[in-house]
Amino acid sequence: MADIRIEDTLFAHHQQLLMRRLERELGLQARISDDMLDLVSTYSALTETGYVQLPFMLERPVGVPSPHFWVSLSDGPDIVAMAGLRVMTNGDEGQHAADFFADGGLYPQQGEKIEPYIRGTGCRLAPGARFGYLGAGWVHRRWRGHGLSGYLARIINDEAALRSKRGLAWLTCMTFDPMYQAGLNLRAGCWHHMHVDKVLEGYLAALDKDVKMYLSYSSIDELAALYALELRYLELGLVVPWLRPHDDSSAPAVLARHARTAAQGNFAESTATAA
Repeated sequence: MADIRIEDTLFAHHQQLLMRRLERELGLQARISDDMLDLVSTYSALTETGYVQLPFMLERPVGVPSPHFWVSLSDGPDIVAMAGLRVMTNGDEGQHAADFFADGGLYPQQGEKIEPYIRGTGCRLAPGARFGYLGAGWVHRRWRGHGLSGYLARIINDEAALRSKRGLAWLTCMTFDPMYQAGLNLRAGCWHHMHVDKVLEGYLAALDKDVKMYLSYSSIDELAALYALELRYLELGLVVPWLRPHDDSSAPAVLARHARTAAQGNFAESTATAA
């Protein structure tokens, strides 16, 4: 019999209960697909941009299950939100994520202008480290304000953890300055990562403009700690306080607060405090 890790059970159960809540409360169905070419065409059509983020223009993935996948949320036949995850592998030398990006790991350099990634920033990648990159995120304007980005990120991170067998060093996503200013990088209700660093300030060829970009990242262990808290609420049929729309709790603050109340052994008090 295959060895079943405690973390597998946590991530699988967490994902299952989130999907059930989406269906019960919002009538939305979650679908996980390995066809990244379908992601490209769907994203392009829904966003009407004519392009998808270049990291997702990739060859057929090798492996079963695929390390690359995307998640869509549908209202009947209509997709109303989506995002995808690509797994990348660092080279033979240890380096920071921004160095990996600057050297073309995220996507090849375009044109003559050099994209000014801030070397020495972002998560530290050991030689051969594999890490997930969440991107191609989109929510239909009529469905914004329902916390769908938070649900998407959780379903994707759960799936990535299950597929990786703990083989991912980090789970990451990139955000633009307006999202950073709104606190989405660390807010538990949205991307809910534990760390955020500015990794680019200047010309980005894909947009042909100057931008500031931030990398948000967490280890699987850090996400497991947050999701274990959420699972306690979900199993009891309670609303996860920091998953409510417009909640501005930060993921590190949520973990710190519950660590204090857990030391007292009083979950009732921790739920009231978080609420």
